[in-house]
Amino acid sequence: MWSTASLLHAAGRRVYRTGDDEWEALSDGEARLRGLAPETASRSFAFEPVTVTIDEQTNLKRIPAGDDSPVRIFHAPDPQQYAQEMQSCLGKLLGRLGR
Repeated sequence: MWSTASLLHAAGRRVYRTGDDEWEALSDGEARLRGLAPETASRSFAFEPVTVTIDEQTNLKRIPAGDDSPVRIFHAPDPQQYAQEMQSCLGKLLGRLGR
């Protein structure tokens, strides 16, 4: 499920709470039709812009960068919340296949 966020991001979808412990990946248009504003979307993960350097001992150092940085790093501040949301989203998306 850890790759789910990148797929949702690439598809232009955000994660919205749609019930008790239920989450769905919706486009902004779908969310508006359901009465959900984009600013109510979950913030359980982000792709943060960074600059990355590696020193002579191969230690990775990431430095926050501006939005124009082409390099992004995935960040989920609360892994349990992220997992709960992705499990719900993925279940709903896969449940629609073949219908």
